[in-house]
Amino acid sequence: MGGWPRIGQDGLAQVCVRPDGIVQAVMLTDAADDMFFSSNLAAFNMSPLALDHAQTQLATSSGLAESASVLRDLDVEVRRIDAHAMAQRENWWPRVLDDVRHTLNFPVLGSFRVYRWGTGQARHHRRDRARPAAPRRNHLGAPVR
Repeated sequence: MGGWPRIGQDGLAQVCVRPDGIVQAVMLTDAADDMFFSSNLAAFNMSPLALDHAQTQLATSSGLAESASVLRDLDVEVRRIDAHAMAQRENWWPRVLDDVRHTLNFPVLGSFRVYRWGTGQARHHRRDRARPAAPRRNHLGAPVR
């Protein structure tokens, strides 16, 4: 693995290109096994763009039915880009799609109180369901982590 070019990282995983051109998530700890990421660099570049587009749609969706449709379309698109990436449950992309799906299935309750200094008054704010946020972008329109 020492000669594999590292092209990125996600959490504990280093994203590397193997000598055969396959992109693999390499874990530097024993926390998890290495995972197949993409069949090649072109698929590696295209799949996150599909995810970014879907996240923008999810952030503006009107409800679970529309969100489920966006997720189905994302699954189809990632499979179209790289069928091998979705071939095994423990590959990188099926796990990512599970994480996105999981956030839609569990409503989030947000509640906080705002105090106005010197008045003794407080207002209670509550949001019953949080949606995934649209990806942040820099001044060139590129996604920002």
